[in-house]
Amino acid sequence: MDKSNSATSMWNYLMKKMSCCGVNNYTDFSISEKFKESSQKVPVACCKMNETSPSVHPLDPDCPRNPKPENSYYLTGCYKTMTDLMLGHMNFVIYAVAGVVLMELLATFLAFCMCNGIETYDK
Repeated sequence: MDKSNSATSMWNYLMKKMSCCGVNNYTDFSISEKFKESSQKVPVACCKMNETSPSVHPLDPDCPRNPKPENSYYLTGCYKTMTDLMLGHMNFVIYAVAGVVLMELLATFLAFCMCNGIETYDK
């Protein structure tokens, strides 16, 4: 899979799972050559999905060409959705970062102890 397909797949997955569309909103796709050449205004991933279907099928088949609040998330940007998610889980993020910092400090301390032990052993 080339880089552009990987990025597209990642964005499609993110937009579907986070119920959002583009970084800011659907207008982010207006500069895309792919969307200029097609009749779509938004990717299928911006549409509300039929959750009972194992594959990606929008509830409204006309959604990519005619997005509305009832059939899509076209007005909701992923940046705002992600920042809201991060702010909602800020305690977890702080604890995770603090844990990583403590592990790094412990590893540094143990490395110094090992170096000191090797010097003592060599004498």
